[in-house]
Amino acid sequence: MNGMTAEAGYRREPVTTSENPNGQSSAQSRGDSQDGDMYFESIDIQPELRIPSPRQSWWTRCWQPIGTTIMDTAVLQEPRGFMRALQWLFAICAFGSCADFDTIMRYTVTCPNGDIKEIQHNATYPFVLSKQQTVNVTCGESGPAIYLDPPGDFSSDAAFFVFTGVISFLATMAILIVYVFFSPVYENESKKAPLVDFCFTVVIAVFWLSASAAWANGLSGMKHVYGGDWLHAANKCPFPPGGGPAEASSVEYAFTACQVLDSGHYGLANVSVILGFLNFFLWSSNLWFLYKETAWFASRNPNNESLEG
Repeated sequence: MNGMTAEAGYRREPVTTSENPNGQSSAQSRGDSQDGDMYFESIDIQPELRIPSPRQSWWTRCWQPIGTTIMDTAVLQEPRGFMRALQWLFAICAFGSCADFDTIMRYTVTCPNGDIKEIQHNATYPFVLSKQQTVNVTCGESGPAIYLDPPGDFSSDAAFFVFTGVISFLATMAILIVYVFFSPVYENESKKAPLVDFCFTVVIAVFWLSASAAWANGLSGMKHVYGGDWLHAANKCPFPPGGGPAEASSVEYAFTACQVLDSGHYGLANVSVILGFLNFFLWSSNLWFLYKETAWFASRNPNNESLEG
């Protein structure tokens, strides 16, 4: 035992042997002693010598990381715990795919002197196109500099989407810690923790719906800008024959022609939008299982308080 000390002081003490039904002593029958006496070693406990207590293995300590609290991993097999694990995973995928998305717009412009120049604009998070994508083009050696900057600021849509994903990621980690390590606190009779959990889930579900819709709208606007229509609307290039308003023929354009070579690739951005709406589905569908843990459900079903969600 921890804190106990021991030092062996040995002495031999006689023990009287007993006879078996045949009249032979037990010591003689075992061959322990020829004279009928056997001895044993006694140990004297000394307070001067300390015996170190055995150390638990690291995996045992991880299994009991908070005092005597045991990890309640069974909650991960319940719908509310399993859904939280899915929300944690898909939140990372959603905001990661949005923040990691980038694309390129490539097009050529034809100067009045016949020079053809290729222009490229890169779109990266947070997608402030009007400030990050300006390119200066000079036709000839002494021609004026012409600024080409695609319009559009989609940073608010993208930032709101990433913010919702990060908050969901951090919140699900905290909630899973409560589920696993503090299950008695969550399941006590007051049922305040399930009520807070339910209300917070409602808020995040609304956030996911709003953020996904906003990012989908922003992505649609970005696709429209990188389609090249802004070059004609900003009087940089003439409209194709029959493709512009009637008064466009009297406008003086900076270039004689424009041709879009690549309007960008949006596969990862489309995936992020789908993941956003999937997160909304996960958070909203989990409300039923959380509702069954609240006092509201227990008050409506007093005989079924022991039912698991």
